[in-house]
This record gives sequence, C-alpha cells and structure tokens, in this order.
Amino acid sequence: MFFVHIPKTAGNYVRLIFSKIGLVLNEPNFGDRKEKHMMAKDNIYRFNPKITKAPFPDNYFKNYLRTNEYQKSNYSFTVVRDPLSLLKSYYFHGKNYKFGWGNFQHYHSLKTFDKFVDFYCNCDPDEWHVPELNKNLFSQIYDENESPKVNFALYYESLDDQIFKLIEITDGKFISKNFKLIKLLIHKGIKKNQNRMSHINYSDFYSNKKKNMVKKKCEKIYDNFDFSNRREKKNLKIFK
Repeated sequence: MFFVHIPKTAGNYVRLIFSKIGLVLNEPNFGDRKEKHMMAKDNIYRFNPKITKAPFPDNYFKNYLRTNEYQKSNYSFTVVRDPLSLLKSYYFHGKNYKFGWGNFQHYHSLKTFDKFVDFYCNCDPDEWHVPELNKNLFSQIYDENESPKVNFALYYESLDDQIFKLIEITDGKFISKNFKLIKLLIHKGIKKNQNRMSHINYSDFYSNKKKNMVKKKCEKIYDNFDFSNRREKKNLKIFK
C-alpha cells in the first residue's frame, strides 16, 4: 500500500502501526523529512520562494504519481481530518507551540490563533508559506485535474477503527492470521495518542465567526468529506 501523508493527520503514527504489524508502506525514502509529504502533480513549491529561501536544496514537492512505489502498489490511502481540528494542530505544532507546522511562525509571525485563522482564510495562496496547502489542506490527494489519486481516505477522528477496516478490505487473510496483535497494537497506540490530545478541545479555540470563516474557506473539503459527528464511527471513504 502507498501512503499519502497530509500534514497533521497522525501520519507518523500510521507508519508506526503498519511497521509494527509487519505491513510495509510503499514510500520512497519516508525517513527523509522532505519526502514525507508529496503531491500528485508537478512543479509545486514546498515553500513560497517569494517569502523565504527554501530549507531544502530542491524546493519542489516530489510527485508521487511518478514514483515506482506508487505505481507498483495495489492500493493507496491517506488520512483526513476536520479542518477546524487540523488548523488548531497546525498552529500549535512544535516545542512550546513556538514554531507551528512547517515552521510557519518563521515566515508569518502570527502570535495569536485568531490572527492565524484570519490570515489563513483571507490571504492569497501565494502569501502562505506553503501555497498549495492554502489552496486546499488536502491538495495532496488530487492531481492537476482535481481527480483523487488515492483509493481510500481514513478519518482521523475514528482512526483506530479505520486502520482495521482498511487492512480488512485490502488484506483479509492478514487480518485473520494476526487479529489479536493488530487490535492490541492499535488499541495501545490510539490510547496513547488520545491521552496526548484529549486535554484540549479544538472547538474552544474558535468563535462562531472564525468557525464559519474556516468552513467557507474549506468548503470543498466539507462538501466531499463527512465531519458532521466527530465521535461517530465512520466508514472510510472509498474513491471510485
């Protein structure tokens, strides 16, 4: 299986679970941090060259459609997360919340969460440190024609159940042979992950005005994915 890692969707945890249970995720050099996030199109800037010099020698995202790993995989999947929750995690990412994901504070210096939300929702994509993620937080799923290039999308909000369902759909024989081990590892990992995140409810960070602002900005996402009930167990999304 090929994994498309959208930022702030527990991608490193997903990698850990699959490695622990003995299923290999086909990824080119996934240990290299500049290749953890890839796009399904060419010539997409990692970091906006108009704002700052890129931290990597090559300032373009790799196109995973062109990799042997993607082309040889039977299935591909990603994890999606409610944009309201994802943006909260984006802002508070990093030691003592000083940096933000992709070290955005270095580029934008947005000292309050309200200012962060306001700027993300209202700036031109070319003003954002990673322009493609301002156009669409889930840009990595789609090619240049806006067609989804993954087979499955798992919901972060029900990730433990979703991982099990994915393995069941794609490799039922593996499930039957390793059922107890898989459930144990997922239970332990999710419990640890939930303990780390459960002390903060993302809704507490948003006024109604800011929530509506995000929902308008991310309208395409909300139209295509169901984030209506965070606690409800969902079926993973299958793309035709």
